[in-house]
Amino acid sequence: MFVDAPHGISGRRPATHATNWFFTELLGGGQGAADTVAAWLPVVASVALGLLIYKLAVLLTRDVRVGVASVLVFAVTPVNAVYTSLGFLDHNLHQYFWLGVTLCRWAGLQSIFSDGSQAATVDRYGMVFERTFEHPRRGSSPSASAFRSPPVRTPGAVRRYF
Repeated sequence: MFVDAPHGISGRRPATHATNWFFTELLGGGQGAADTVAAWLPVVASVALGLLIYKLAVLLTRDVRVGVASVLVFAVTPVNAVYTSLGFLDHNLHQYFWLGVTLCRWAGLQSIFSDGSQAATVDRYGMVFERTFEHPRRGSSPSASAFRSPPVRTPGAVRRYF
């Protein structure tokens, strides 16, 4: 059971163990609830990560087909199939999920300050390449122009994606 964890385990991956314990208690506690969490949490986390991958791909490319293709590639990836299979409870599913949440939020925050056009979003993500190779500033080296701060957007250009 999750209650009788070995000594010192709480110092390693505490979020993983706390989440597993929370869902076990939510299902009533006991060995049956722990078995259910161990069996189904990887599957549920994999589906949730698939939704995040879809959202991230559509947010970055603005193309639903790329989102569907990204989820299909994710679904047949051997590492994903091992770590999220039925009954394989490991810390990786938590790490992948929170990494997906972080990337989606980061991409969403980058898109909020665009004026709504795809070029502005590409400008925010490809800022170094655009300034260095397409629009170099007069009298500046490529490395100097690559590290300049992005232009400040006005509050009127704010657009909500989440």
